[in-house]
Amino acid sequence: MIFDATKLETLSDNMRAALAAGPTSSEWKDVVRGVPAEELRAAALAMKDAATEPPRRRMESMLVVREPLFHHGDLVVDGNLRIIAPFFVTGNVTVSGVLKDVGPDSKVGIAGNVRAAHLHTSGEFGCGDIDCPDGVVYGHYNDNSLSAGAIRARVVIADEHDIQAERVVAPTYFDIDKYQQGLPENVRRKLRGIFVDGVFDEEGGLDHDRLFSELIAGNRVFHVATSTTAAGDKGARAKTRSANAASTKPATKKTPATKKPAANKKKPAPKKKAVAKKTPGTKKKPKKPSAKRSR
Repeated sequence: MIFDATKLETLSDNMRAALAAGPTSSEWKDVVRGVPAEELRAAALAMKDAATEPPRRRMESMLVVREPLFHHGDLVVDGNLRIIAPFFVTGNVTVSGVLKDVGPDSKVGIAGNVRAAHLHTSGEFGCGDIDCPDGVVYGHYNDNSLSAGAIRARVVIADEHDIQAERVVAPTYFDIDKYQQGLPENVRRKLRGIFVDGVFDEEGGLDHDRLFSELIAGNRVFHVATSTTAAGDKGARAKTRSANAASTKPATKKTPATKKPAANKKKPAPKKKAVAKKTPGTKKKPKKPSAKRSR
């Protein structure tokens, strides 16, 4: 990558010198040693602004970064990504599998956002938002930090690790004070309700190495296949659809209800016309013709 030096003034002298010289392993490991996570992302943003070449999309498969990597643009990994060296990307990073860095050798600065199935970090890691909606975000090792915007995952655990995020959206979130190395009984009980038995050690604690070995191998680690967040989103979408359907349905005028006659009441019988009774008797005598009066 070629940079405009005038746009790198926000970086340290050592980092500007290293960028001018080119990313060699010995220089970069010395330059970024001790740089906190939020400054690593700031460096990636400065590199993005100072790059003189157009960004490009880089596609990889099952990538292991053992030497310093600098990429201007988006990085897409179809598989797992393992980082054991300085790593700077000016765009977004998308990993279909597990993204794992190995501190203290890894130093990660990502100008854009991260989307992965799962994330395990033990080094300095600075980026935008982290999206692992059906997975685990796990910070381990107490000398380093994870600095991000929003973190969205099914489970987020700060195991003696400093997680600095604008917000965390997760059904299960153990910060460093709640987790306490996974020793409290209420923490263990909740974790056993989430993960299968094979990822716990002999003493009943969650073994993060076993957990991520299973995840990297593509094995099931959750008791329930569908994530709590996905189920919640699905429920919310269903409610929204029902509400929308109800609001778009044309209103119909209600017809006034007619009272039905009670079932046990009988209709009154129709009144019959009164018929005059004929008295049995004699027949009427015929009238005799009247005699003419003589004049």
